[in-house]
Amino acid sequence: MIVLTEKTRNLQTNDFRDAVFGSIEKVMKNDSSAVILTNDMGAIGLDRIATFASERVINVGITEQNMMSVASGLALNGRTVFVYGIISHIIFRALEQIKLDICVQNLPVILVGVGSGLAYGVDGPTHHGTEDVSVLRVLPNITIYNPSDCMSAAYSIDAAYQTRTPCFIRMDKEVLPNLYNNAEELDSGMMIHGKVGDGVIISSGIPTWAALHAQEILDTHKVPVRVIDLLRIKPLSLDSLRQHCKGVKWIVVIDEATSGGGIDELISRAFVGQKLEFFHSINLGDEFLLGSSKREWAWKHYGLRGEDIAN
Repeated sequence: MIVLTEKTRNLQTNDFRDAVFGSIEKVMKNDSSAVILTNDMGAIGLDRIATFASERVINVGITEQNMMSVASGLALNGRTVFVYGIISHIIFRALEQIKLDICVQNLPVILVGVGSGLAYGVDGPTHHGTEDVSVLRVLPNITIYNPSDCMSAAYSIDAAYQTRTPCFIRMDKEVLPNLYNNAEELDSGMMIHGKVGDGVIISSGIPTWAALHAQEILDTHKVPVRVIDLLRIKPLSLDSLRQHCKGVKWIVVIDEATSGGGIDELISRAFVGQKLEFFHSINLGDEFLLGSSKREWAWKHYGLRGEDIAN
């Protein structure tokens, strides 16, 4: 199992942004009503789309609130709208517009945010995407995807396009191999690794790599565990989650996010009243990660590495 290090990053070839923009490019070639907005955020994939649909690639400038209102107006006029930018900027600067202009009206606007979790770790709290899921998951009508590889990232774009309702896709910056091979294994939004053992590790997005590393370590110690990777955080089938955790003694949730309102809080609802030896969450705590930090340092500091999880 790959471990997130500078060395292993450099050995891989699959880039989340390439996968996401490749899928958006296919949509925009097949659907002349589809447009993409950006807040002065560039990408090679965006430039490629502009070569055949320049009038449908709209840079609204660093005006995130206005961008969401423009997206709403376009959607009300029959357009499918992709909105691209850094997660911490497009979500928190424009939360009121996302709520009122997009979600209340249940419009086909797909928010594609780059920089999930600590992907922009060296840029500090202004760029960290560690609270967005906690904030957005309470809004009615929005679907949230958190892919862990390029296959699931591309799948998320296609699935979001088909829903015709508000969606948010969290895009990482890691360059990794694929965990998954086809869309069929992603349709449930909940991917299962391993048979039921004493416990289950539940994760979503990039932390799934740490969870799978922990699974390998525990297996060498004859401690079989199942790993559940949540692609679709909202809506989440608690009944399915309970079924996949049936008979286990313990559950550990891995979340590269602050502790308030994270996926652990959402998952815990499925197990209220059930007898578990323990339900534990490993996350970034109730604090901001100040200063400049690479992901490797942060994962070691907060106990998010595979070996830390296994211990």
